[in-house]
Order: sequence, then C-alpha cells, then structure tokens
Amino acid sequence: MVSDINGGPVARAEVRASRYQWWESSEWSPMEVANDQGEFSLWVDPGSVMVSAKAEGYAETTATGHAPGRFTLLLTPASGLSGTVVDARSGKPIAGAAVVVESDAWGRDDDAHDLSDAEGHFRVHPLTPGRYVATARTEHGYGRSEGSTLVGLGQEVQGVVVKVFAMARIVGKVMIAGEPPRACLEANVHFVDKLDNYLSAKVDPDGTIHLDGVVPGTYTPGVRCEGMHARDHYPPIVVGSEDVTGVVWEVESGATVRGTLRSRSGAPVSDTTLRASSVGGTRATGDYAGAQTNREGVFALRGLRGGSYEVNVLDTPLGVSPVGGYKLEVAPGAVLERDLVLEEAGSLTGLVIDAQGQPVAGVGIETRALANVFSASNLTGSVVRTDRAGAFLLEGLRPGEYRVSALRNGNVLRAPGATDDTQSGEKITVHGGRSTNVKLVVESQHGVIRGVVVDTGGGPIDDAFLSAARESDAAGAASRGVQATRWSWGDDKPVLTTPDGSFTIDNLAPGRYTVRAYRKGGGEAIAEHVALGATVRLAMKPTGSIAGSVRRAGGAPPEQLTVDVRDRKAGIRRGDTFFRTDGRFLVRDLPAGHFSVTVSSDGGQRLVEIDLAEGEAKAGLDLTLAELVKVTGRVVDVVTHEPVVGMRILAMPSSGGRISSRDDKDANITDTTGRFTLQDIPLGEMSFLGFSSAADTGYGTLQAVRTIAGSGTVDVGELAIPRRRLKEGQTAGNLGLRFKERAAGAPMLEQSLEVSFVDPAGPCAGLDVRAGDVIVAVDGIDVSAPNQSRAHTLWNAPVGTRITLTLQRGASVTVELAAP
Repeated sequence: MVSDINGGPVARAEVRASRYQWWESSEWSPMEVANDQGEFSLWVDPGSVMVSAKAEGYAETTATGHAPGRFTLLLTPASGLSGTVVDARSGKPIAGAAVVVESDAWGRDDDAHDLSDAEGHFRVHPLTPGRYVATARTEHGYGRSEGSTLVGLGQEVQGVVVKVFAMARIVGKVMIAGEPPRACLEANVHFVDKLDNYLSAKVDPDGTIHLDGVVPGTYTPGVRCEGMHARDHYPPIVVGSEDVTGVVWEVESGATVRGTLRSRSGAPVSDTTLRASSVGGTRATGDYAGAQTNREGVFALRGLRGGSYEVNVLDTPLGVSPVGGYKLEVAPGAVLERDLVLEEAGSLTGLVIDAQGQPVAGVGIETRALANVFSASNLTGSVVRTDRAGAFLLEGLRPGEYRVSALRNGNVLRAPGATDDTQSGEKITVHGGRSTNVKLVVESQHGVIRGVVVDTGGGPIDDAFLSAARESDAAGAASRGVQATRWSWGDDKPVLTTPDGSFTIDNLAPGRYTVRAYRKGGGEAIAEHVALGATVRLAMKPTGSIAGSVRRAGGAPPEQLTVDVRDRKAGIRRGDTFFRTDGRFLVRDLPAGHFSVTVSSDGGQRLVEIDLAEGEAKAGLDLTLAELVKVTGRVVDVVTHEPVVGMRILAMPSSGGRISSRDDKDANITDTTGRFTLQDIPLGEMSFLGFSSAADTGYGTLQAVRTIAGSGTVDVGELAIPRRRLKEGQTAGNLGLRFKERAAGAPMLEQSLEVSFVDPAGPCAGLDVRAGDVIVAVDGIDVSAPNQSRAHTLWNAPVGTRITLTLQRGASVTVELAAP
C-alpha cells in the first residue's frame, strides 16, 4: 500500500524493489504502478528487500523488510529548493553546473540534483522537509551555499546562491597489471582529504577517471576494480591550482575461489550472497570480496590476495555457514575450487498479542542468539515485522538458544506488569530442520495522547511533526525522554498536525511520555511526563542563531570550516560546513539551550560553551583555532602489559565532533610493540576507540578517555585492554545487575558503575551487593572511571564463570554467572 502521511491512499504511485544489502547495491526491479487505492504487488527474490515508491507531488520514500511480506510506504508532500549558481569573482551566472542538494544530517540524496540553466538557475524537487546544503561543480569550479537552508513541509524555498570558485581536476586511469596492461572499465575511485571529505570520481566509457572541481589539498585515493585487488596504499594526490593528469592506479588479478553452494540435501542454493574476509596478519588493512550465486548455485570470489580467509553465506532460508565460517587458504594468483555445503537451519514462527489477546501488527521482531556466534541475519539490516494478524516468520536461523523480543520504534515491548529493569522477551531453542513456535504477550498498545501545537501568538501550526517517547521507569534511568524523541525507526505512520494544529498520537504502551512537536530542522516544543489520555498544548518557541568568525593561529581564515553545535542534555546536534566565507559562519534555527560549539578545519580546532536564550541571535563569536597535534600511544594487555597487535585506533572529542583516523600507512593500527600514531588530533578530552583490524587479536573493543594537552607530538601512554573471555560458540552468563545511566551531558571521565538494580532471581541476589554500590574492580582489574568500559569484557564470560567484584565501600563479592 502507498499512502499519504496524512492517511489517504496515493493512486498510480510508481513502485519498484531491489535486494537489500547494506554492503552493496543491487539492481532495481521493473517499475509497477499502484492502483487507484494505492495497492501494488511485486514479484521479487525471497529475503531482504528494499521497496521504493514515488508519485507526482510527493518525495520518494523507501521501506525495508522481508519478502514475502506486506509493505506500507508513506509519501510526504514534496518540498523544493531553488537558486542560482554564479561565478564567485564576477557574479555572473554559470550554466551547466552540476548542482547537488545534500541533507546536512544524512548525506547526499542521489536523486536530488539538477543542472543550472543559461541564467544559472537550478531547482531541486521533490525533497522531504529538513535542512539542506546546495553544492555546484563544473569541470574547473566548485562552490557551496553558506550554511544550511531550512525547507518546510510542502515549501518551495527560493533564492539560494551558490558561488563557484576556480578549481583544478584530477584525471587518471585504473590499470590492470599484465602484458599489455589494460584499463579497468568497472573501476571505482574515491578520494578523502584531511577533513574526511569523501569525493567520488566519475568513470568514462574508456575507463578514464575524472574528478571535477577539486578544492586544493592532499587527497588519499581509494581504488576498486571488479574482480581485482588493489594495493594497500597509493601515493596521495596533492591538488593545487593546476590539473593533476595522467595518474595511474595499478591493480592486479589476484586469486579466485569458485565453486557451488549447496544445501544439506544437495540442492544448489541460488541468488545468495557470499562474503570472504581475510584473517590473520598484524597490520593488514583487511581484504574482502563478495559474490552472488547464480541459478545453479555457482559462485566466484575474485580479486583476493594470498592468505587465510573466512567465507560466510548471508541471508538464505536454506541453511547457515559453520560457526566461524568456511576456512580457506588461498595461494597468490591461484584459482581454488571449493564447493560449500550449508549446515541445516531452523525457522521460527510466532504471534505477538497484547494483554487482551488482540494481535499487535507492524512491530519488528528481534532474535538475539545467546551463543557468541556469527549471525548472517544481523548483516542484512532489514527487519521482520508482524502482519495484520500479529504473526511472523523467521527462516534461516542457526540452531541454538535465542531470546526473542518485539520492538516498536527501537524499543522493546514489555510483558504486562514488567518494568524496564525486567528481562524482556522469551527464551526459545531453534532446532535444525524444524520450526519452533513462540507467542509474545506484550502490554496493551492502545494508549492515546492528544493535543494542539501553536505558535508564539497562539495561532495553530499545521505543519508540525509529533514524536513521543516513553520515559524509562528503570531504577537507574537518568536521561530525559526528549533525547529518544529525536530518533525515528519508521515503524509507525508519522504524526502530523491538522489545519487547526491538533494531533493524536496512538498505539502507545502504558507509562508516561515526553512529547515533542517539531518542524524538521527548525523549531520545537516539548512536554514531559505526559500521561496517557492527556491533552497537551505545545507552543513553538522562537529559534535563535550563533554567528562568528574563525581564524588560524597565524591570523588567516581557513578555506573550509566545519561547525558542530550540540546540546548534549537535550540531545540536539547540528553540523554545518562553510567554504571560502573568509572564516564567517552562521548556524540558524536553534532552540534555547547550553551548546558546545566545535569549529574545526585542516588548520586546527576550537571548542567553546555557549548559552543561547530563546530567540537570541548571538553574534560576534571570534575564535582562533588551536593547533592540532600528533598523538602516539601503546595498547597493552591489562594483566600482562604485553603489546596488543592489530588494533585499529580512532579518536573523537568527547564533546562531539569529527572522528580522527588520519594516519600514515596504517600507523593507527598497533604494530608489534602495540604502538599507534594518529595525526591531526585536537586538544581537550578525547575518546579513543579500538577494534581488531584484519587480525584476530583475541581482544574486544577498546574504549579509553584521555585529555590531550601540549603541542607537537603528545604521548597518551598505555591504553590497557582485557582479553576476551568468551570464545566463539560459548554462551555468556548473566550477572543479574543493572547500572545507573550516565546523565546526559555528564563528562565521560566521571562515569562510574553504580548498581541501580539487583535482579531478585539473579546470581547476585542474597550476596553483599545492593543498589547504590559502586563497582571499582573486576577480578582485581580496575574498572573505576574512566576505565569502566573494561567491565563488560570481563564479565562477558561463559555460564558458570566465577568473578569477583570489588566495591567502593571496601567489600568484595564473588558471583557465579548464571544461565541467561
């Protein structure tokens, strides 16, 4: 069904579908046209699919799920943005510029583009409501609108000006090594600069790669050629005022693994994705390849380097890969023949009903394996939902124990009488070759909140969206419900005010709610602690702005700067990029609040805290960037202090901002001494995140917080990480404790493990541990702030493991992990 977000059917909508896999794109099916009632039917391959719908006067929308299945696609009345592309020097219009409109939140919409006409005019339509930035490129020019523009529901915004500056271009080819070498006609080349700007090159029919309108800077190329393998590194491209031409990126044929994929019965498995990932090594960047089986189940994984690989089969109802995948040793340049046989899978059928026995339709089903195994179904990114009778079917599940839950808008639906401290869902066992049935009984979902949204003068607002989030009743809940209202999983039909400003939010579970009315990217109004059945009046407040200018330490303005504005307590985040504005910036449409403002460029970064009053236009913020530094450190085992090899380290300001991964030939991956290096790191409190690269380090995820001060090169010393205790195939035990949430906006360095709830049926019941206790060590290893992230790895251990908790008050408790 294709419907308007206000509820009515959309006749004659155009609908198409494709296989849905987040790691690669698939071809769209032929277009179908919905009937006058908005109904449609499409034949597709079974499994994860994405369905798209568009119609005249509406913005295109997509929905993901499983086929066979029923989809409802909700179309939003179209908005638009138009303006003029001009030469930055002369002010004259530029014809033929490629204009792309990007969302400042989620990146580019590939359909949101236009070519400027003879007068330089462009119009991008249709768009959904939100904030947008317009960029324009010519062969030798680039420009960007100053900051983002708010586009309302059904609104046509005019007058955006994009100034285009003279730029150079990059021209080259991807060549396949051999005698003679030949151009790769299916190449993909992208470039990343120091600010993590991602630029994708275009490929001509003869294989020539060109990137137009390139801003001066140093770019790291990333190269792909179908069926080939690229080098680990290519020389950086330095772009100035002149074109960079004749660049050659060489790739090699590599090794191939080919064979037939069969089910346990011997039948070929068609139209199924396989993925090969390299394992082993110390500082490898990782190698992978994907392939699709044909109708006879034949596959070919091409372009592999020599080495050890793990192959997994993704998203088929006919079986599963072995735990840990199929292990292969591939010689350089060889062709390895290897047939693969799936292990037997099981299926799960179920029903979701409420306390009154009524079916609960349209909710997502989450299956969480209790054993620590690779789960191909988690890679599809799609969600199985209940039908109108509350029923669902999940196929291709690995045999084993699972906990099954129903979710709406990302939140688990609780059983009647349960709290947020209660274990949710039902525990079930899936058997190979058999179907398991489960019934989930959840709270009634029939609660309603009504209200009206008005402006400052009391007049109705007819284009506001509404969001409601149930406020947690967990003993350790600390965050405000308003943060949860900023996330949308698209489970329910959007709620929009009517012409008189009124609204109704239904399908709500018992509890108290935070309700937010908002114009996407603009103003908002919030009511907290709203009971079911209540009627609320939400008055939109005037928005304000923050403006200023930025200079490098030497006094010159940066060519490009990014402004990140956050109110961590309210969960607000806005980011705008400004190009050749002589350092000026203006961030509009901000509500009142306490904001962390981070400005950054390739020349430095600066963080300031600002209080913004209702409707205030705060101007004159003049900032000088603090220089960036090089950071070095070592990752070591927390017990033995031996180096941990093969951990990829990233860093990000704790207050928010750009993730820093800049390195020199994988210097951010720990070497044989455990040492890593990161370039261009700002001063202040930084959060370090580490995870295994291609190597199986035997360690989990590293999280650490350090304060960076000084200049030049700063050594953060040792970042200690505990070894994983849970091996593949083992089931993690249950500790039976819950902990107090970190208050929104509270410094990460101050977070501690304060017990908020002791499960009366859990392994800690009856022991000397109670709500309010703070755990400072696990088995003698420090987990006090800021090392609290170690704790999860230490108690993520097999059922029956005995661990010792040291409490801040001096007591120690030994507990045996229970079955989940």
